[in-house]
Amino acid sequence: MSPPLSFLFSPPSSSHLARSLDRLKVEEAKGTLTTSPSEPKSAFDRSHSPSTLAGDEGLGHNIPLQSSRHLRLDVGGYKFSTTITTLTSSPDSMLAAMFSGRFMLEKTDEGCVFIDRDGQLFQYVLTWLRNGWLPPLACPKEHELLFQEARFYQLQGLIEFLESEDSLSVPPPTTLTAMPGPEAERFSQKEFLCLVNSVPSKKKVQLCGADLSGLNLSGVGLQGANMKFVNLSNTIMHHSNFQEADLRYANLQGADLSYIDLSLCNLQGANLSGAKLLYANLQGCNLQGADMMNVALQNANVQGANLQGANLQGANLHGTNLLGAKLQGASLHGITNVQSAKGLRR
Repeated sequence: MSPPLSFLFSPPSSSHLARSLDRLKVEEAKGTLTTSPSEPKSAFDRSHSPSTLAGDEGLGHNIPLQSSRHLRLDVGGYKFSTTITTLTSSPDSMLAAMFSGRFMLEKTDEGCVFIDRDGQLFQYVLTWLRNGWLPPLACPKEHELLFQEARFYQLQGLIEFLESEDSLSVPPPTTLTAMPGPEAERFSQKEFLCLVNSVPSKKKVQLCGADLSGLNLSGVGLQGANMKFVNLSNTIMHHSNFQEADLRYANLQGADLSYIDLSLCNLQGANLSGAKLLYANLQGCNLQGADMMNVALQNANVQGANLQGANLQGANLHGTNLLGAKLQGASLHGITNVQSAKGLRR
């Protein structure tokens, strides 16, 4: 009987990997480094060689990861889609060693490489690798837990960031373009659709920090998806369903969101400037602090939404339903067609 997958794909301990990395550096310096997976040189190699991973019976297929630019991860039950380049962007980390191409890591039946760690926290790890920056964390406990994950993955840059005051005090940017560090990985239309279709119906899509700019996402269903800091600028999303999705600080500048369902969606701090939201459903949506300058809201349903502190300068409110919406502190300078808006005190 083969051991469970959670055992097969559990990364080695950080101290264990550190010794293996030190050995690799020494061998590289001497010019004696051998990368063949059939001749493991250390405990790390032995525990991750194809024979150890697959067992006598063999589970799935061992695939050399350097042969594929994109891959999917299953981290504690949470699914992610990323690239080898992103995972190896911190060269001295555990992830860089695991996905360096020196080792053969087996994939599950769903085509994912499994890592037995906290999937909710891994979204922050992946955002750090993509952007070199993180938003302020919600609470000290989350900060502490992420610090432990950073130490496990040996991400020295993230460790230093979490040790600094910036991790608790830096205000998050309005758009992804304001974030320092390398550009977020960009998905093609085909890659995005493959990812969405591969996620089981009961799981939520994880696309935190991804670049989907310019794509046509009309008709897609991403209810409850995690899309914090995602770049959706200039996308077309007619009749799409993003109900209850997390789009905090997303960049939707210039996007065409006509007839979209964003009800109960979290768009706090998002950039929606110049976006088209004709007949969109924004009922109960959190738009606190969002940039909605010159947005087209004709006949949109914004009933009960939180627009506190939002920038609505130059917005077109023809036929917009704002009944019960919270507008305290919102900037309404230069808005047009106010007379036909519902629920707006004039």
